Amino acid sequence: MEKQQAGIVLHEIESALSFARRHGVDIFDIGDTIRHKYPLKWERIKADWKEIYPGIKINIKVKSHIVRSFVFRQSVDLGGEKK
Repeated sequence: MEKQQAGIVLHEIESALSFARRHGVDIFDIGDTIRHKYPLKWERIKADWKEIYPGIKINIKVKSHIVRSFVFRQSVDLGGEKK
């Protein structure tokens, strides 16, 4: 279950990042993170950030941990049909 959850979260993050890059929006505030962690480098690249942002490589790591799980004795019917 944790692997499935991690896969779903990873897919959602990648989709959001792809959407943001297509629209030129830094929704994850990557530029601000660079500014705080590497201030001298940021000064050199900040003027070109809109051109740099869509092409930078971003590694996404998802660690999933399920604290509680419940046992389902019957399958969930999402179709709305009554049996």
